[in-house]
Amino acid sequence: MKYLEKLFNKVETASDDDLEIEIFNFSSEIYNIPNKPDCLTTFFTISSWLGISERDGVWNFYEATDSKDINITLTYLSDNGYHNLKEIFAKGIHDYQNEKYRDNYDYPEEWLDESEEIDDWIDEHRLDICKMEREILLDNKSYILR
Repeated sequence: MKYLEKLFNKVETASDDDLEIEIFNFSSEIYNIPNKPDCLTTFFTISSWLGISERDGVWNFYEATDSKDINITLTYLSDNGYHNLKEIFAKGIHDYQNEKYRDNYDYPEEWLDESEEIDDWIDEHRLDICKMEREILLDNKSYILR
């Protein structure tokens, strides 16, 4: 059995307690795949959203993430029935790159308030997000293993 298939099996069979670490191990192995399909762009974007929320606050994610990846993720979530996640993910999208914020980072208070709401939502739904990540991987397993 190939190494990547073994990692897929670990993700597929992981208990709730081990799921996040198995997803991390898997993602470390596939991160450098060139020309990522939309499913993997979404997987990595959501993983980053989750991690940055935990470490620094989700507004940092929106400030630094490529809008192309955000748009791919929004489309993938919508096309694949993840409507609740899409709604909360989209809530934090604002014009953080606007020149007027470049030097002072004086973002509107409502953006920061929304970011706090999103951070709280992520904390409450962490396991659900990890299960969704697993679903994305398993639904696209044959495509990823090509």
